[in-house]
Amino acid sequence: DFCKSKREWSGSPVPVGKGFYKCKSGRKSEVRSLEQREMTNLEGTVDSVVYQNEENGYTVLRLDVGEEEPVTVVGCIPGVAPGESLSAQGGWTHHATYGQQFTAEVARRGMPTGEKAIFDYLASGVVRGIGISTARKMLDLFGEETLAVLEHEPQRLTEIKGLTPKRAEAMGEAFRLQMGMR
Repeated sequence: DFCKSKREWSGSPVPVGKGFYKCKSGRKSEVRSLEQREMTNLEGTVDSVVYQNEENGYTVLRLDVGEEEPVTVVGCIPGVAPGESLSAQGGWTHHATYGQQFTAEVARRGMPTGEKAIFDYLASGVVRGIGISTARKMLDLFGEETLAVLEHEPQRLTEIKGLTPKRAEAMGEAFRLQMGMR
């Protein structure tokens, strides 16, 4: 599939018309307009992930950029989760069904900052063993230091009532594994 953020194909593109190519998923990508379009920068916090293809990384997400409504961003952004900061370069397009959206050609993910973003990130289930309840307890106890505790001192998670040392270490390992995939 054509990964717009890397501008390369895995496999052979199938031409289906002038300037259009079809990827394995059957979507058409208008390569010519992507390359000719002026690049725009967009930064914000991932509000929600609407769709994510695990095989090719194609993602549709809602990005909070500080406006009233989040912006729809599409592109090859594998593994992204709510709460993460995202910096994208690309351009605005108009989808016939879904309206205006930002097509990211290059995307840089960052760790969440601030308690709300950290909660959204951990509560999303991106780190195995941490759900909504555990995320809330972690933030209540460690605040904005939660991610540092998870990464460097997971044994401190046992300060949360009912959390065993074995589970705390497993959560720390799952977090480090998730960070390694970034």
